[in-house]
Amino acid sequence: MIEAHVLAALINCESGNVRAAENNLQQAFAQDFKIRENPVFMLMKSEVEIKAHDWPNALKTLEHAYELPGVKDSSVPVGKKQSLPFGQEERARIFLNLVNVQCELKNFDAAKRILSRAVGEFSNTPEEVRVMLAQADLAMKMGDTKKALNMLKKIQPENRSFLQAKKKQAQIYLDELKDRNNYTRCYLEILDADSSVSNYKMVAQALMDIQEPEDAIQFYEKALELE
Repeated sequence: MIEAHVLAALINCESGNVRAAENNLQQAFAQDFKIRENPVFMLMKSEVEIKAHDWPNALKTLEHAYELPGVKDSSVPVGKKQSLPFGQEERARIFLNLVNVQCELKNFDAAKRILSRAVGEFSNTPEEVRVMLAQADLAMKMGDTKKALNMLKKIQPENRSFLQAKKKQAQIYLDELKDRNNYTRCYLEILDADSSVSNYKMVAQALMDIQEPEDAIQFYEKALELE
């Protein structure tokens, strides 16, 4: 039953229904007060608080989660009888949520310390690229556009986060540097990596966003040919 409440909280959180997600978590907590020692429950609680922009409580939640067995130090076994599955992905999310919340509270030194540990903890794992994206976000929040772009450029086409990285890179070029050419180039690199119908449409929309309708039409027409 606890698992059902947490799953409902996840669904409500992702759909933007924060109040319902909070109620789901309160129901789970009422059934088992010890669930605060479960890192997945605390992760879910933090994500609801982040959605609500409740940064002080999100920080308390994540600091507690970070100190739980198996989170900050993976060599310490996670507590037994955990009703919610906990793995590398959830562990990385706790690290990166904590970095994000520290940034929102302008605690950049703390964010850098946690992120530095995350780099070591998740190197050569499937979560490594998520850490790189977080490094780029932190650099941007600290005003280091060049460092952010360099981090994003390291993410290669074969990585599942390549699309996200390129779109983020494109937006930096457009919003921060007013560089429409490199903005467009980022989207064309997405297309070079995967010339799917959806990517042709995405490039067309990106061009429409910078008022280049004639170029956009060419990509829309190509998408129609491939459908």
